[in-house]
Amino acid sequence: MSKLLGIITTALAFSLVVAVCYLWGFWGTFDIDIMYYLDLSELIVISAVPLLGICVMLVLCVSISSILNIDGTAGANASVLGSFLKPELIYSLSLLAIIIIVIIGGPAQWLLLAIPFALFLTTFIVANGSTFNRVLENRELFFVVLIATMLPSLAFGYGKTQGLQIETGSRFQQAAFSNKPELGNRVDLRYLGKAGENIFLLDGMSRELIITAQQDNQLLVLNKASLQQETIPSE
Repeated sequence: MSKLLGIITTALAFSLVVAVCYLWGFWGTFDIDIMYYLDLSELIVISAVPLLGICVMLVLCVSISSILNIDGTAGANASVLGSFLKPELIYSLSLLAIIIIVIIGGPAQWLLLAIPFALFLTTFIVANGSTFNRVLENRELFFVVLIATMLPSLAFGYGKTQGLQIETGSRFQQAAFSNKPELGNRVDLRYLGKAGENIFLLDGMSRELIITAQQDNQLLVLNKASLQQETIPSE
């Protein structure tokens, strides 16, 4: 029972780390310290999504390893992992992928960079240090290490990509308020999100960040938009 409780506690703590990485990636794009505005209950709700993802990925990883008939003995894993997961090969391919993604650029590069970065870090952990030598002797433990290094970087990359899409205008939600006359003359209000009782907006024209309190009788209307769609002339 104590072991199960420890696993649940570790999973909850790790899901919080993943959630914070996502928030860091997204809100850091706009230089907003969102932790100052978030309630603990909101942070727990946000962490529920990565917690579900952790459970799903663990089940998939264990299922795939079983389908591939990789048993848990050191000898079997030495041959399978030794032939497929050569550290030098993973290092080279990961660095090559990182260089190519950086050269191509674009908002999505942060999400794409997370994958080779996680592979590089996982291989480094597995291949170095006596503490992690037993990872090679247990397929489930190897996949746990892979997930533990991949999910935070993926969460950061996903958040960063979403933030850059809003900032560049490639994808965002346009906001309009029913009773905010002081915001009525702004034609390009982009919705960033809500934390506590505060609504965060970005003025696409002036690049000004706006934090406004939500009112009970206030109606916030959000419409999907992009600068590409707005510039298409109507027939």
